[in-house]
Amino acid sequence: MKKIALFFPHLGYTQGLNFAVGFLLISGFEDQECFALLVKMLTHDRILAIGLYEDNFPLVTFYCEVFWNLLEKKVPAVHKVLKKSYISDDLWLFQWFISLYLYNFPLEFVKKVWDFIICKKEMAVVLIALGIIKSLKKEILEVDFQDEIDFLDFVNQFKNIEFVKKYLNLKKIFTYANSITRADL
Repeated sequence: MKKIALFFPHLGYTQGLNFAVGFLLISGFEDQECFALLVKMLTHDRILAIGLYEDNFPLVTFYCEVFWNLLEKKVPAVHKVLKKSYISDDLWLFQWFISLYLYNFPLEFVKKVWDFIICKKEMAVVLIALGIIKSLKKEILEVDFQDEIDFLDFVNQFKNIEFVKKYLNLKKIFTYANSITRADL
């Protein structure tokens, strides 16, 4: 973290980046490899993850806007339910993006998500979120979210590998994410 802070002095310490560093280290990367990969992810023109960690989180804000616009176009019934529930992005979507899914999902799931983000296409971080929510369309439409607590209870299940295995088919999520074109954005 100190190397990253020195390399990108305008970032300093940012919550969320610690998840990425920890994930790379427990995945077996040495310090130098971890640093090089993070720098690449933060600066690569297709990923530009640095915007996730800059002041006021400009990329997170942009990703949230793109997510909601795509959700309204692609899964309008779910969009309506979530918007009607007045669930703040800060309580879930913001966490997904700033931690690159590490805070809310099991590592086994996140490893494959990161492969997709790094190898596939621009806006992959948003497209994965859209794929996850689309995969859970039936469950979301069946639950009556009376308040944010009900929704957070639902979202907190994503940390459970058994829930993820049962409800989140990565192949379907990736296929859906790949089906979104630039024109859709």
